Amino acid sequence: MHKKTKIFISLFFIFIFSIFFQTSSAKYVIENIYTVAKIDIDRCKPNIELTDIISSNTTHPTYANKTHFITGHIKITEKNIIKNNLSSDNLKITVGNNSITPKFKSFSLISENTTEKIYEFSFTNITGDGPLIIIIPEGMVEDKSGLVNEKKYLSTGILIDNTPPVSTFVETASLDGKSTAEIIFSEGIQPINGWNISNKNMTLSKEFSNPISYALPITDFAQNTSEVLVNIQKATNILLQYSSFVSSNQQVLVSNGKISTPDPTFSNSISIKLSGHSHSSLKGKSYIYTNLKNGYHPSSITKWITSRLKNISNFSIVFQAYVKDVGWSKVVSDEQETPAQYSNPIYAFRINLVPKTEKQYLIDFWNRDTGTTQYVN
Repeated sequence: MHKKTKIFISLFFIFIFSIFFQTSSAKYVIENIYTVAKIDIDRCKPNIELTDIISSNTTHPTYANKTHFITGHIKITEKNIIKNNLSSDNLKITVGNNSITPKFKSFSLISENTTEKIYEFSFTNITGDGPLIIIIPEGMVEDKSGLVNEKKYLSTGILIDNTPPVSTFVETASLDGKSTAEIIFSEGIQPINGWNISNKNMTLSKEFSNPISYALPITDFAQNTSEVLVNIQKATNILLQYSSFVSSNQQVLVSNGKISTPDPTFSNSISIKLSGHSHSSLKGKSYIYTNLKNGYHPSSITKWITSRLKNISNFSIVFQAYVKDVGWSKVVSDEQETPAQYSNPIYAFRINLVPKTEKQYLIDFWNRDTGTTQYVN
């Protein structure tokens, strides 16, 4: 082979080898740079937050008392967790400024991925009064960089209330013979059918035409209950007057509903009278009913009163008889009859007109005396 040719071939191979060597070196450098770029520097602390919460109080879920369950979800955001001590034992619960120990029904991990863990919890028996706060202590969760979660006060937006409403009752009479009942409460209450509510749900008012006394049940937003004695004494717009007589013609049943003689028995009659301050059709009307000794009253008493109230249709009649050796019978209303189940004579009775919206309250109030043998209002 020609000497020049050999030299050319040698130079060619040297050139090719040089290119290959440089390419490999470049690849080696690039690969090493790429590896350095993958180093993960974590400067974010683990984060814990409340994602949602609600009480079992279905009508007003932002209010609760110790009977309700509180259910919610807590989320941890961190991809390099090496320690996780989050549990129901480590949560701190406060109501107002006081720490409490509720009863946990559950606390469990319900979902997770590479960056998040979600826990569901439920607890009850929450004592005290005030805003409900969940406290996450510092250091519950730690990542690979040694960073831990910060202490957090998680506002729930739920108000805990275990105190029943306290009330004041006031009656104010007007010139037309009617009375206005006003009930002022220590806190907001739920509306009541037939009553006006005002002052941020802290005041009830209602107009009455006749005397009446009964217990009105009250419920606040946290479902605590109490009752108010509605005691209307000054109303004279409509009056239902009644009395009963013994054989000597002495009056036995007085206006406040108590028996006034030591051994009362009916001879054969009672008297019921309706009068109206502004209803001329009621004035001077009276009804005499006889033969009460058989232990029941027919519906004719309430039918007669109902017939006199054609222009006052928003009223009902409530009646209760007192039977010798038995006590008060079950209350009946409007045209119902007391069952003929007693052989003993009726000693006394009570009867009242009541607005239809308050009818069941009066029935429930009088029925508390059913079967008792005391002469009570």
